[in-house]
Amino acid sequence: MHIEAQMGLSLHPATNPDYGGEKENGAPLQPLTIENTLRYTSPSLIIDGRENEEVIHLASGNWTFFTVPSVTPGSTAFVTDNDTVDRFTIHEAVDHELIGHHGIVYQKNSFWYYRSDVSSISFEPNVQYTIKAIEGSLTFSILTPSLNYPWERATQDILRGTSTIPGLC
Repeated sequence: MHIEAQMGLSLHPATNPDYGGEKENGAPLQPLTIENTLRYTSPSLIIDGRENEEVIHLASGNWTFFTVPSVTPGSTAFVTDNDTVDRFTIHEAVDHELIGHHGIVYQKNSFWYYRSDVSSISFEPNVQYTIKAIEGSLTFSILTPSLNYPWERATQDILRGTSTIPGLC
């Protein structure tokens, strides 16, 4: 990536002195692209990103308020029916009428918002969230990262940032 930055973003692979230097089965090896690099995640980050489980007990028929300690992906959130020990995504819990049809409700900038599918959002610290259990003995769980491995996290951030620059990938 250093030579591309020095020579401009229009460097053609055939003019790159690092391109195709090694051979595999007689064909030049292709350089590792940012797009391909982003397909791999450090196993340490996968484990560390789900290190802590925040468990919130939901009172039947009531709204339960909660906050999260750090930025946390919504894809790790689930509802457990403690009577059957079944786990449900927020969307599935709404469909099974275990929680209210709004799913997760949260307040941001003095306005209330709701999400029945939280798989594509991130929970943020200092934001008030609430969930309403309709019936049963339920718990809401979310796996929060412990934020170790700063070097791997920085590498991922840099790769994601550079992947948005046209012509660089």
